[in-house]
Amino acid sequence: MNSKSQLAIEYAYRTKDSAETSVTGGGWVAWILAGDEPADAARCVFWIQANTLATITEGFVAIAEAVGIQTYNKSGSEIIQTVCRWLGNEYLPARWLLVFDGADNSHVFLSEKVGNSNATLESILPRSPRGSVLFTTCDRSLAVRLASPSHALIDVGPMKLHQAILLLEKKMGSSYGRLGTKADLVEELDLIPLTITQAAFHIRSQRHMTPDTYLQALREGDAEIVKLISSAGDDGRRGLLKPCSALDTWLAKFLQVRATYPSAADLLCLLSFYDGQDVHETLLDTPEHIESSADETSSRDAQLSILYNYSLISHSQWGGIQIPRMVQLSVKTWLKENGELNLVNTRFVTRLDAAFTKCLQSTNDADELQDRLIPHAEKAVVQPPQGEEAQLTWASMLHKSALCQVKQGRFYGAEQHAALSSQQYIVSRGISHGETREALETLRQTLKHLQPQPGLLPLAMDAATSILGGRHGTQDLQQFHSIAEIAMGLLEQGQAKEAAAFCEAERAILRHRLGNDHPLTLNVTAKLGSIFLAMDRLAEAEALLSQTLDVYQQTLGEEDQKTLECAEELATAHARQGKLLKAEQSFLHVIETRKRVLGEKHASSLASMRRMASEILWSAGHESGAREMLTHVLKLHEEALGPEDDDTATCMYDLAGMLGAHGQYARSEALLRRVVAVREKTRGADHLLTLTSMSDLAGIFGKQARWEEAEEILPRVIKGKESLLGDEHGDAVVDMQVLAEVYMARSRWQEAEALLVKVVDGQTELLGANHEDTVVSEEMIYEVRRKLGSADESADCQSDIRAGSGAELYQSRWFEDA
Repeated sequence: MNSKSQLAIEYAYRTKDSAETSVTGGGWVAWILAGDEPADAARCVFWIQANTLATITEGFVAIAEAVGIQTYNKSGSEIIQTVCRWLGNEYLPARWLLVFDGADNSHVFLSEKVGNSNATLESILPRSPRGSVLFTTCDRSLAVRLASPSHALIDVGPMKLHQAILLLEKKMGSSYGRLGTKADLVEELDLIPLTITQAAFHIRSQRHMTPDTYLQALREGDAEIVKLISSAGDDGRRGLLKPCSALDTWLAKFLQVRATYPSAADLLCLLSFYDGQDVHETLLDTPEHIESSADETSSRDAQLSILYNYSLISHSQWGGIQIPRMVQLSVKTWLKENGELNLVNTRFVTRLDAAFTKCLQSTNDADELQDRLIPHAEKAVVQPPQGEEAQLTWASMLHKSALCQVKQGRFYGAEQHAALSSQQYIVSRGISHGETREALETLRQTLKHLQPQPGLLPLAMDAATSILGGRHGTQDLQQFHSIAEIAMGLLEQGQAKEAAAFCEAERAILRHRLGNDHPLTLNVTAKLGSIFLAMDRLAEAEALLSQTLDVYQQTLGEEDQKTLECAEELATAHARQGKLLKAEQSFLHVIETRKRVLGEKHASSLASMRRMASEILWSAGHESGAREMLTHVLKLHEEALGPEDDDTATCMYDLAGMLGAHGQYARSEALLRRVVAVREKTRGADHLLTLTSMSDLAGIFGKQARWEEAEEILPRVIKGKESLLGDEHGDAVVDMQVLAEVYMARSRWQEAEALLVKVVDGQTELLGANHEDTVVSEEMIYEVRRKLGSADESADCQSDIRAGSGAELYQSRWFEDA
C-alpha cells in the first residue's frame, strides 16, 4: 500500500465518519467532484483496485452485488457500463464516493475499450451532482488528464519529519523511544508512510523489537533492509486493501514502467546504483558521449520525465536527481533475481570512471564537480563489479577518485580509494605494470599526511609473499620498493615494530634472490637500519648502516645522495651512543658536500643542518650554538620552502624544544602554535606529529601554570594517540601522566587518581614494576590519596623499597617552575 492509497483510505473513513480530510504521503490524487458539492458530502464509499482492467472489472462487479444490480448473464464490460449509469443518476438518495486506487496505467483508462463499443473507461466514468470520483496514481500526466479541465489535483509531496514521527508513534500505539532515534528511523525509511507503517507493525508485533533495534537492523546492510521491507504489515484498516510490502509496491511500479517505457526502466536500473541523494544528470551520459549530444540529452530528459511522473525520482535540493533508497533496493533486488545486477553495475562504474576522467581534465568548476562525484564513488566501493575488465575499470575509477581528493586535501578518502585501486591492480596487472605503479604512488602520497589503515601492511606483505613464491620476475622486483614505501608509513605513525617486521622479511627475500650487495637489497638494508635507529636498537642500526655505507661509497661515490643519507643516519647512531666527535665529523662532511652539490637552501642541505644542531650540538651540551644554528636554518627554511612547509614546521618544532628547555616559554609557545597550525593543514588534525606538537604545547602551558589551557588540549591528544597507537602505548601513557599532573595542580584529586591508576598499569606493562617512571607514578597516587584522606601507608613503604633508601616523594617538574 502506497502513500496515496493511505491518503485515500484515510479520506474514505473520514468521509464515512463526516470528518475532515488530511493530506500526507507521496504521489498524486485526482478528483472528479460533484459540481459545487464539497467532497466530504459523500456517504457511500466504493473502492476499486485500478491496477488492470481485470481488477477494475472485479471492483465494479462487487459494487453491483452490493447495491443489488443484476449481474446474471452480463459480461464484465456490461456490468461496468451499468454501474456507471446507475452512479450517474442524479436522483440517487445517497451521496457517494468512488475511489480508483493505483490508477498508474494510463492505457487502462485512455486506450482500452470497454466491451464491443469504442468507449474508453475515461469516457464512461460517472458524473453526477450526487457523487465524486477519486483517483490515486503515480503517473502525473494521467492525473492531469483525469482531473482536467477544472477539477481538483493534489500533488502529494513527501512527509514532513514531524508528521512521519507522529505516524510512527500512532502505528506503534506508543510514544516509546528517544525522539532522536525515531527521527533517524523515519529518515532512514525515506519518510515514506508505507515503510514507516510496516516498521511500526514489526516493532509492535515482535517482543524484543524497539525503534533502536529496528534502526540498527536497517543500518546493518542492504540485505537486512530488503528482508524487512519484503515483509508485509497491517495498518489496521481492514476491508479495503490486502497487506502488501513496500518492496512489492515499488516493484509493481518498476515493472509497470518497464512494460510501458523500457528505456526509462533501464535508466532507473542505472540510477539504483548511485548515491540517491543527488545524481547529476551528466553522470548518466555514456562514456563515448560524455559531452552529451542534443539527441541523447532529449532522450534522457524524456525518460527522466517519465520517472518523475511516476514518483520514482524527484528533484534534489542541489538541482540533481533524488531517488528513494527503497526504490533503489527494490530495483536491485529485481536485477539480482533476474541475473542483470552485474551488467548494470558495470555500466554504472564505467560512467563514473568517465566522469572522473572529465573532472581531472576540467579547469572550470572542478571542485564542485568532484564534490558531487565522491559520494557515488563511495557507493562503488561497497559494490565492486565482477569480471576482469569491469574490475579494472573499477580500479581506474577509484584511482581517479583518489587523485581528485588529493587535489582537494581530502586525504582520508583518498587513502582508502588509492589502497583499493592498488590492490586490484596488483591482482589484475601485476606489480610492475604502469597503472599499478601510478596507483601505488598516489597511495604513498596520501600516507605522508595520514595514519595508514590496518589493511595496508597485509597488502604489502601479500605482494612480498607473491615475489618470494617466484610468481613475478626480476622486473617486478624493481618495483618492490614501492610496496615497501607503503609499509614504511607505519614507522612515521609510531608502528615501528610492524615496519621493522616487514623490512626484515623484505630484506630476506631480496638477499635470497639478488644477493647482499644488490642496490635493492642495500636500499632495504639502509631502511631497516633507520627503523632500528628509531627503535633505539642502536648497535644493530650502526652495524647495518655501516655495512651499507661502505658499499655505497665504493659503488656510488662520496657525493651520491644515497651515500650521504646513509652517512647521516650512521652519524645519528654514533651520536646516540655517545660517540659525539665521530658523529660531528660525519655530519660536517655531509653538510659541506650537500651545500657544494645542491646549494645551501636545498631541502636536503637544510635537513642536514637541522639534524646537526638538534642531534649533535645540543646533545654535546653546546646549547647556545645549537639554538643559534637552528635559528639560522629556520630563516633559510622560510626563505626557500615557505613558512607553511612541513619541513619548516619540523625545524620550528626543534627550535621550540630548545627554547622551552632554556625557559624562553613565550617564544617556544609562539613557534609551537605555528607548528600545530601547519601540521593540521599538511598532515591532518589527527596525525601523530600534529598530536605530538599539541602535547608539547600543553607542556609549555603547564610550565607557566596555565592549567586550563593545558587541560583543554590534553584529552584530545590522549584520545587521538589511543586511537592511533592503542591505550597502552608509551606516548599515550606519558600524556595521561601529564594530564594527571594538571588535575593535581587544580586539586581535582579523584580525576587524577583514576587517570594515574591507568598510568601505573601501563607503565608496569611497558617498563616493569620497579622502573623509575613506574615508581614516580605510584608516588603520585600516594600523594593524591593522601589529599583524599585514603592513602595506604604500605604503598609509601613499597615505593620507598623499590626506589631505594632516601627516595623522595613525587614532585611535579611543572610545580618547580610554576
